[in-house]
Formats: sequence, C-alpha cells, structure tokens
Amino acid sequence: MLKFLRQYQSWILAIGGTLLLITFLVPEAITGLANYSARTGTTWATVGKDQVKLTAGDLDDVRMELRVVDAVGNQVMRQIGADRDPAHWYLLTREAEEAGLVGGEGDGRAVIDSLAKQFAQNPDQTLFNLAQRSGTNPDTVLKTLAKMQGVMRLTGVTSSIGRISDRRLESAASDALRGAACDTVVLDARKLAKPEVAEPTEQALVAQFEKFKDTEPGKGERGFGYQLPDRVKLEWMEVAEAPVRAAIEASGAVDTLALKKRFAADPAKYGADPALAPKFADYEATVRTRTLDDLTAERMVEIAKFAADQLALPLRGLPREGSHVALPADWSSRQLAMPALADQIAQRFAIPVPTYRAVGETWLSAKDLDLVTGLGGATTDKLGATPLKVSQVTAKLKEFKPAEDTVPMQVGVALPAFTGSDKTIYLVRATAVDPSRAPATLDEVRAQVTDDVRSLERFAKLEAASADLLAKARSEGPRAVANDYGATVEFLPTLREADPRFIGFGMKFGGDIPGLGNDPATVRAISREAARIPLDKPVSETPATDRTFLVPVADRLTLVLVRVDDVFPLTIEEYRPLASNVRVQRTLLDEKPDEDLLGTYSLEALMTRHQFQPNRAIDGEMAAADEAKDGDAANKPS
Repeated sequence: MLKFLRQYQSWILAIGGTLLLITFLVPEAITGLANYSARTGTTWATVGKDQVKLTAGDLDDVRMELRVVDAVGNQVMRQIGADRDPAHWYLLTREAEEAGLVGGEGDGRAVIDSLAKQFAQNPDQTLFNLAQRSGTNPDTVLKTLAKMQGVMRLTGVTSSIGRISDRRLESAASDALRGAACDTVVLDARKLAKPEVAEPTEQALVAQFEKFKDTEPGKGERGFGYQLPDRVKLEWMEVAEAPVRAAIEASGAVDTLALKKRFAADPAKYGADPALAPKFADYEATVRTRTLDDLTAERMVEIAKFAADQLALPLRGLPREGSHVALPADWSSRQLAMPALADQIAQRFAIPVPTYRAVGETWLSAKDLDLVTGLGGATTDKLGATPLKVSQVTAKLKEFKPAEDTVPMQVGVALPAFTGSDKTIYLVRATAVDPSRAPATLDEVRAQVTDDVRSLERFAKLEAASADLLAKARSEGPRAVANDYGATVEFLPTLREADPRFIGFGMKFGGDIPGLGNDPATVRAISREAARIPLDKPVSETPATDRTFLVPVADRLTLVLVRVDDVFPLTIEEYRPLASNVRVQRTLLDEKPDEDLLGTYSLEALMTRHQFQPNRAIDGEMAAADEAKDGDAANKPS
C-alpha cells in the first residue's frame, strides 16, 4: 500500500487538490447562481385578466429599452411621461402591440436608415453608436425603435380622430415644405467689426454685469449670462506611440527569426493558406507590420497599467469617505509627481522621457478642455460602455458635486488613462477646481462684458441703418452690403422649415443658415416672405426689389439679408401621401398631446385598463442591490 502511494503520489495530490478546490468553489457558485435566479425570478408585477406574472428579469429588459428611449430622445414619450417609468413604458408598448401597431425589425431599421442619412453615416455604424450610447446591444435598439414607432402610431391615431382640418393641414404642409433658393448675408453684431462703436463706459459695463452676473451663459436675455462654469486645473503626461514602437523594433523582437516562428505558428493570421505550404519570404513584410502593431499595442497597455499602479501606490492604506479617498493635508508632497513617473516609464520601457504638461495658472472649462490639442479629443472606456472625454470625466469630480456621484473621481487622484486618436496615452490628474459661481468682480469677466456691450451698440446702429441697408441691397445686390460690413454671401439651394426626408418619421428638421445655424423662427420668416412672390411667371422675372428683404433676429443681435432666386412650392402629388400619415399631420400642425391624450395614456389609466398590479417592494430592493454591486466594483483594485 505504501509502495502504491509513493508511486502515484503526484497523481493523488493533483486529483485530490482538484476535488478540494471544487468542494470550496461549488457552494459559492451555486449560491451566486441561486441569488441571480432568485433576483430575476422575483415577481415585478402581474398584468391582464389572467394576472400573468412579470419577473424582475422582465423589468431588467424594460429598463434596457428605456436606455434606448433616453438615448434617442422622443418628445411624445417625454410629454406623456413614459420615458422614465418602466411600468409606464411597458404598458404603453403592450397596448400598441395589442392594437397591431408594432412592426418587426424592419421598423427599427427604417429609423436607423433615416438617422444614418441625416448624419451621413453607414447605417450599421449608426446602429452601433446608438447601442454604445445606450449601453445596450443592436437587437435591443432595433426592438425598442420598432416599439417606439408603434407607440407613435397609437398616439397619432388617438389624437387625430375627428380633429384634423383638411384646409388647415394643407396650409401647414404648404408653409413647412415650401422650398426657397436664396442668397443670404448674416450681419451678426457679435462677430462684425463694423459699424464701429465707441469704447463702452465703466457705468455701462457695471450695469450690464450686475444685470446678468447670476445668469448662466446663453440663458439670459439675448443669450447674456456671466456665471462662471465649473473649471479645473490639470497636469498630464503624454506617452506617444511612435517612441514605443521604435523601442520594440530596436529590441530584436521583430528580427527575422522571431517573425519566422510567429508565421510558422499561425500562417492564416497573416493571410496565408496553410494548405498551400506558404513561404515565409512572401509574407515577411506583412508579418513584420502585424507583429509590430500587436507588440506596440500590448506595450502601450502595459505602460498604462504600470503608470496606474505607481500612481495608486501612495493611496494604499488611506481611509475612505464613501467611494472617495480621504487625502491627508500633506498629500501634495506624498503623491507621486508626474515628472518622476515619466522618468520611471522611460527607464522601465527604454523610451524617451514622456512629455509632461500642466496648466498652473489657467482655469479650464469643459469647452476649453475640448480645445486642448490632443488631450481634448482623447477618451477612456474605463468608466462604462460609452467612451468619455476628459471634459466629461472631470465633470464627475467629487468637488463639483455631480448629480450622480457614482464615479470615484477627485482632485489629487489620477484619472483613468485616456487614449488619443493617434494612440497617444494621456495620464491626467486634476490639481484644483473652481465650482460654478457668479463672478465676484467685473474684472473676472470684463472682456466678455465689454464685447457684449459693444455688440448691443453695434446692433442698435445696424437696426437704425436697416432701411439704407435694404435699399442698397435692392439696387446693388446683397454682395455690396456684405463687402461694406466684412460679411459673406452664402447661397442656399433649398431652405425649408421641414425636411421632407424626415417629416414622415414625425421629425421637423429645418434648414440651417450659414453664420446663424438652426433658427426655426428665421427660416419660417424667410419662407413666409418667399410665399409672397407670384408664381405665374419664373421667379427670375420678378424684380429683385420685390424678392429682396431683411429679417431682424433681435435675440441673436443679427440682421439677415435675403434675396430669393427661386421658390419650390409643395405639389399635390407630394402632398397626398403626407396627408394620410398621422405622424406627419401632428408634426405639421405642431400639435402636442392634449389633456385627453395625456389622460388616455397616463400611467394610472394604463394600469387600470391592463389590470396591472406592481410589486411595490421590488424597485427599492433591486435599486439597493444594484447600488451595492456598483460600490463593490468601484472598491476593487484596478
């Protein structure tokens, strides 16, 4: 017996150890599976006359769909209130399905195709982007869009019953879909140097400052507002890919012998057919490039991990305040300095010392950060499915008191590594913050206030000269006016209030005016003026005086000079298919859900019709479980 044990002791130890390991792990795995099963099998609600049970797993599916609804954005869903509450969305889509108004995947594909055309993208890329933005998957996106289309049909049919006036609809369609080809000159008092204005007095500056100092930029009258945004100071290090690649190439990792071994191990990886006995020499260049790419990518990941580990070392043992670290008073001297880390990286990976940068005296807003060369466009995927830019991550700093304090970001602690479009790695740390506040003195925003007061004076002069301005445009042409003020003439081949390509989906996208952007009121004013031009003869035969006009945009401190070259009225052939589309009807008439519609599709009304009985405890339990899970994940070492 002893001889048997000695002879097979290695086998006995191996098998016995494996059995012991299974004995320890199986209960934990079974417990985890049981907890998951119990959670997803918990009753969320019952519905219908047969009181069909809906589980927590069903609730998870509905919440996934709501992520897509939120990512897409839908005015009707928001007005009804079905874009947040899982029960409301579930019951609304259930009613649409029971009415036979929800199509299949093709309905979702149609929306994706339309969005892809709008953004000049491949439909598959649009679908992928939407799935990524919502944190779901393409199947969920298509299913949700199909349901949304069904709900739009349902609410459209309900709201249009007995309430659509044919003449009113014809008039609305004619106005919204009338096209005008025109020359435009945008005279923006904020951008022009002329007419010249005197330097504003201190009294005028103080009055403007006091009036809008507590207002967010863009939110006050005519867009005035001087409240300072959240701002941050940063330091960062840049590890470029090129030096890393050169170091690998010089190390001998891609010499001929090493490449031959890689090729022999997997010829198909490099485009060769193993069955044809490929020769290495024919593929050497491909193998070299592919190998160098792979090794460089691996090394960049290794550098980022090494840097994260070194920056995290001084944090060990420090107490925590929730998900954040309680930094000691002398943290600035205890933390690892970025230049020192740059030296460590250079020595460990045999590359030149990475570039170190800092903004010691400059406060950067989110807009400023986006404009920093290289760093502004870099992103990280360490905080979720959607890549985030530096400006988006710094907005989550604890010191800014974000609405959702779920990411443990704070001043003095390195942010996750960011990667630029050129594969440069950015290691970033916030050194100070200045939360949004009203400026303490005029001097903090003096330049902005001065520009605004000048713009007000310049716009007043433009308005005063508008009659002369229009007369010159009519006699000499828009270009003469543009030359006087240093502006440009822009030709718009077709300007409409609504784009026919999107109106069928209930989307009223109007045209943009170069220099002004999307301004529906201005586009509408131009369209109404173009409608005055008689169409019993070619537009070009109408005197230029009768098709040249001026549109004031007072809230933008702008005058828009327009000369119409042609008009494209809506034809009866174009109108007929639109008139039968409920979504088009509602969109053209700018109708919002009225009291009857809101009452018909309120959560309470839907719950009553569908005999929906929720389990009131489950939402709180699941939210607590999710929060605990997120907390555990955040506390795990990277």
